[in-house]
Amino acid sequence: MATSSRRRPSAQPAANPATPADDLSTTPASDQPAAKASPARKSAKVTPATPAAKATKATKAAKTGDTTKAVKPAKAAAATPKVSKPARPARKKPAAKVAPEATEADVAAAVVDVAVGAAVDVAVEAAVEPLPEPAAELARAVTAAPEAAPKPAARPRQRGRRAATAEQTTEVAAELPVATVTAAADADNGALEAVVVAAEPTARQGADEAAPPAPEAEADVAPAAPPAPPAPAHSSITLVDGIRRRLAWQAGSHCPDTLLQAVSRWQDDRGQLRLNDADGLSELLALAARLGHPLEVSDAVWAHVAAHSDLRQRIDHLEAQYPHGLDAIAQASAEAHHPLRPCQLEAAFFAACVGACVLADEPALQIEAPLALAWTLVQRHFGAAGLTVLAPASAWPQWQAALSAAQTTHFSNAADATTTPAPITWLDADDAQAVASATATDVLLADVRGSNRGVPQHLNTTTWLWAVADAHLLGPQPGQRAQAEALLHTVDRLRQGALADWLEHGDIDALAPLLLQRRFADVAEQWPGWTSATADCTLSAEQAETHQTGLTQIAAQLARWQRSGFLSDTEQLALQRQVLGLLHLSEAASTAALPGLLRAALDAGTTRVIVFSGAGHSLPALAQALQAQGLPVQALPSASSPRQADAAARAFRDAPDAQVLLVADGVPGAEPRIGLNNVRPLVLHLDRPWSSAVLLRRLRRVRAGRAQREVPVLQCLATGSLAAMRAALDPLDLSALDLAESADRTAAPAEVLGSVPRLLRGETLRGWLTDLLACLDDAPAAEAPETATATAPAPASINVSEQG
Repeated sequence: MATSSRRRPSAQPAANPATPADDLSTTPASDQPAAKASPARKSAKVTPATPAAKATKATKAAKTGDTTKAVKPAKAAAATPKVSKPARPARKKPAAKVAPEATEADVAAAVVDVAVGAAVDVAVEAAVEPLPEPAAELARAVTAAPEAAPKPAARPRQRGRRAATAEQTTEVAAELPVATVTAAADADNGALEAVVVAAEPTARQGADEAAPPAPEAEADVAPAAPPAPPAPAHSSITLVDGIRRRLAWQAGSHCPDTLLQAVSRWQDDRGQLRLNDADGLSELLALAARLGHPLEVSDAVWAHVAAHSDLRQRIDHLEAQYPHGLDAIAQASAEAHHPLRPCQLEAAFFAACVGACVLADEPALQIEAPLALAWTLVQRHFGAAGLTVLAPASAWPQWQAALSAAQTTHFSNAADATTTPAPITWLDADDAQAVASATATDVLLADVRGSNRGVPQHLNTTTWLWAVADAHLLGPQPGQRAQAEALLHTVDRLRQGALADWLEHGDIDALAPLLLQRRFADVAEQWPGWTSATADCTLSAEQAETHQTGLTQIAAQLARWQRSGFLSDTEQLALQRQVLGLLHLSEAASTAALPGLLRAALDAGTTRVIVFSGAGHSLPALAQALQAQGLPVQALPSASSPRQADAAARAFRDAPDAQVLLVADGVPGAEPRIGLNNVRPLVLHLDRPWSSAVLLRRLRRVRAGRAQREVPVLQCLATGSLAAMRAALDPLDLSALDLAESADRTAAPAEVLGSVPRLLRGETLRGWLTDLLACLDDAPAAEAPETATATAPAPASINVSEQG
């Protein structure tokens, strides 16, 4: 490493007469190493004046040139150790050459130079200067025996020099309050950097008085905030009102840690108090009382917490009353021919528990029935004493029918009903005077569908507020948005943040505590695909007489089979012809009534009618007869021409006007399917096949949409006919029928008796004869006798005399 040019030699006389080298050491001369041991000492002879000399000159110039005494002279003499030497006359310079503007900054720079020089001396001597030979031998001896090694003589001299340099630097820097000197050595290249960290002076002296400072710009400093008032000794819980209502906890100055820990149970991550339970608030108050700490709770907090508790209590109370759900209510409604689906029961439970809400279901969900049930629930279980229906007069009949049906089904026949039904007040929403003069009751049902009306403020004091709105309430139109916000503000009594989240983020799911809005397609599976009904037809006098004769002959054949247990093939074929003849009589009566049935259906709004029949050969003539009467009827071609059948099915599906299609039974699995596109359909069975499996196969050919439910199925039956008897014993079960199930995925049912006679064998023949006997006798099927012939299976063991 090269020796720094700023290093002051230790053996040669110092360039600065004020700080000779001998004055920086307290070690005797005999202990000092030879002067020529370091080659760096020779090069120091041509080194310019050291920073110490510069500092001394600057100090002297400040003494002689500054007439205002602005700069306090640096105590250079004090920093130098006092030694005995001849006095040296002071060297004076002309006044013109003195720098009168010497400031504290100049003196600080000089001090920095002194510190740098001293640090370089220490670093160079420690890293570069070789030890003399005696010292080297002594070092080797110390390495060999550390406990006996004497201390080298040169090291105390170096430590004394560094101590003197440090002392001198410290004394000089002590006179300069304007700067703090920091020195750092670079270990890679041996350079040393001096960093001066400016400090704020406490007072301006000296040069500041000689040279007035420039005017400083006035700083725009904000006024200091007033000191916060001291926290009260007691703690408090207050209500912060707004669109997102919350509780605020204020801990008192003497609040115990135990109470603070208890409060933290109801605080979220942001420190907000989530205490919506009256029991929890009472627990906090009791704890504060035991600790002897006052805790104040405002009345608004009690009202807010009580409203939350009411909601929870209503839910718990209804769950206790119906531990198995609302299945009992659903069963009662089904028995009363007013079945309620699970989604409708859910709406009734929601309205009864929430209290204030908006219901915006699609019309197909029939919101009237759930709200009528909710009215009966709040009467029976919460003691509601009055209902006000605010709706246009045109909507009254619909609400009256639903409320009457619910009252009869779920209230009047209830075993635990001990009071009479509460009165109902009807208000015409279009009559402003009647609305203004009305008084609030326990329950308010406001039907605002089809209008921009809201809920009158003076009626919004009820416990239960049910606002029925259109399904497109949250639509993009400005008017819909304004009405939605007004209704939601009205029912958002708890201010839990649901409305705030929707307004801020547009999250519709956040409105779940306030709004019930569903589409029929989402819950369509809860409705059956089909609903069955019967169209009673009348036999003519001639048909009735023929039918009675046929029944007598069939009874005689069955009695003969009962007595002997034998039925020949000839007798079987004759018996089948007689049964088919009676069934055709019933179909003939249905065909005569068909024109009237079709006109009634079309007048009621039905746009597609599908008429099934087993007599395919007679359908073209029937279609012509109906067309002659002005009915839009077409017959689907038989399966022998599939292209024509597909074209006719597409024309029927896509026709803009109402259409009637006559369809005959075909080969199972190969029958063309009939599509329906969002229309009001009607399926009509003109005849009654012997097996209900044929009816199911017909319905599977009809392809309706996923959201198209409860398609009506009308069965034509002649009163008192054999077909009606068979339908009573073998009813059509539509529960397992799926609209989306195609005909080719379903196994073809085994036809016991088709449109033409065919011989039956074994258990098939026995089952058919047993069913036929049950139809005639209107009695349960009997067991077959133990004896049987080889020709035919054994018939049922019932004789005519026992039935007499």
